[in-house]
Amino acid sequence: MRFPVGNDPHNTDGDEGLHRRNSKPDWNVPSIVTYPDQGYSEKKGSQTPAEFFAEVDRTVAELGIEIAEISRRINRWIYEGKKSDEARERLSKEMWDILIPVYIALRKKGYSRKDLW
Repeated sequence: MRFPVGNDPHNTDGDEGLHRRNSKPDWNVPSIVTYPDQGYSEKKGSQTPAEFFAEVDRTVAELGIEIAEISRRINRWIYEGKKSDEARERLSKEMWDILIPVYIALRKKGYSRKDLW
């Protein structure tokens, strides 16, 4: 779902711990135009990257989750999970505990598996 590494504990220039990048500079062109061979669903294909991320953010908010908390958990998994297998396993569970409800909610809104990963 492209929840990026953010401000805690590693600083970026993004708001609320967000640091989203797209390989193409125009966030206002539908994904199907920019990435015609990616196999996106009709829903995601018709959206611009900006519209897609806005929908992800709305869904997260609807679930009562803070995007900054998702970012923090991803940060911990990436950086602290390297310390040991035990840490990686524990942090993996913490990360997926918060991401799976978001994934399920987005699937219910019509996004495909390919759209979200």
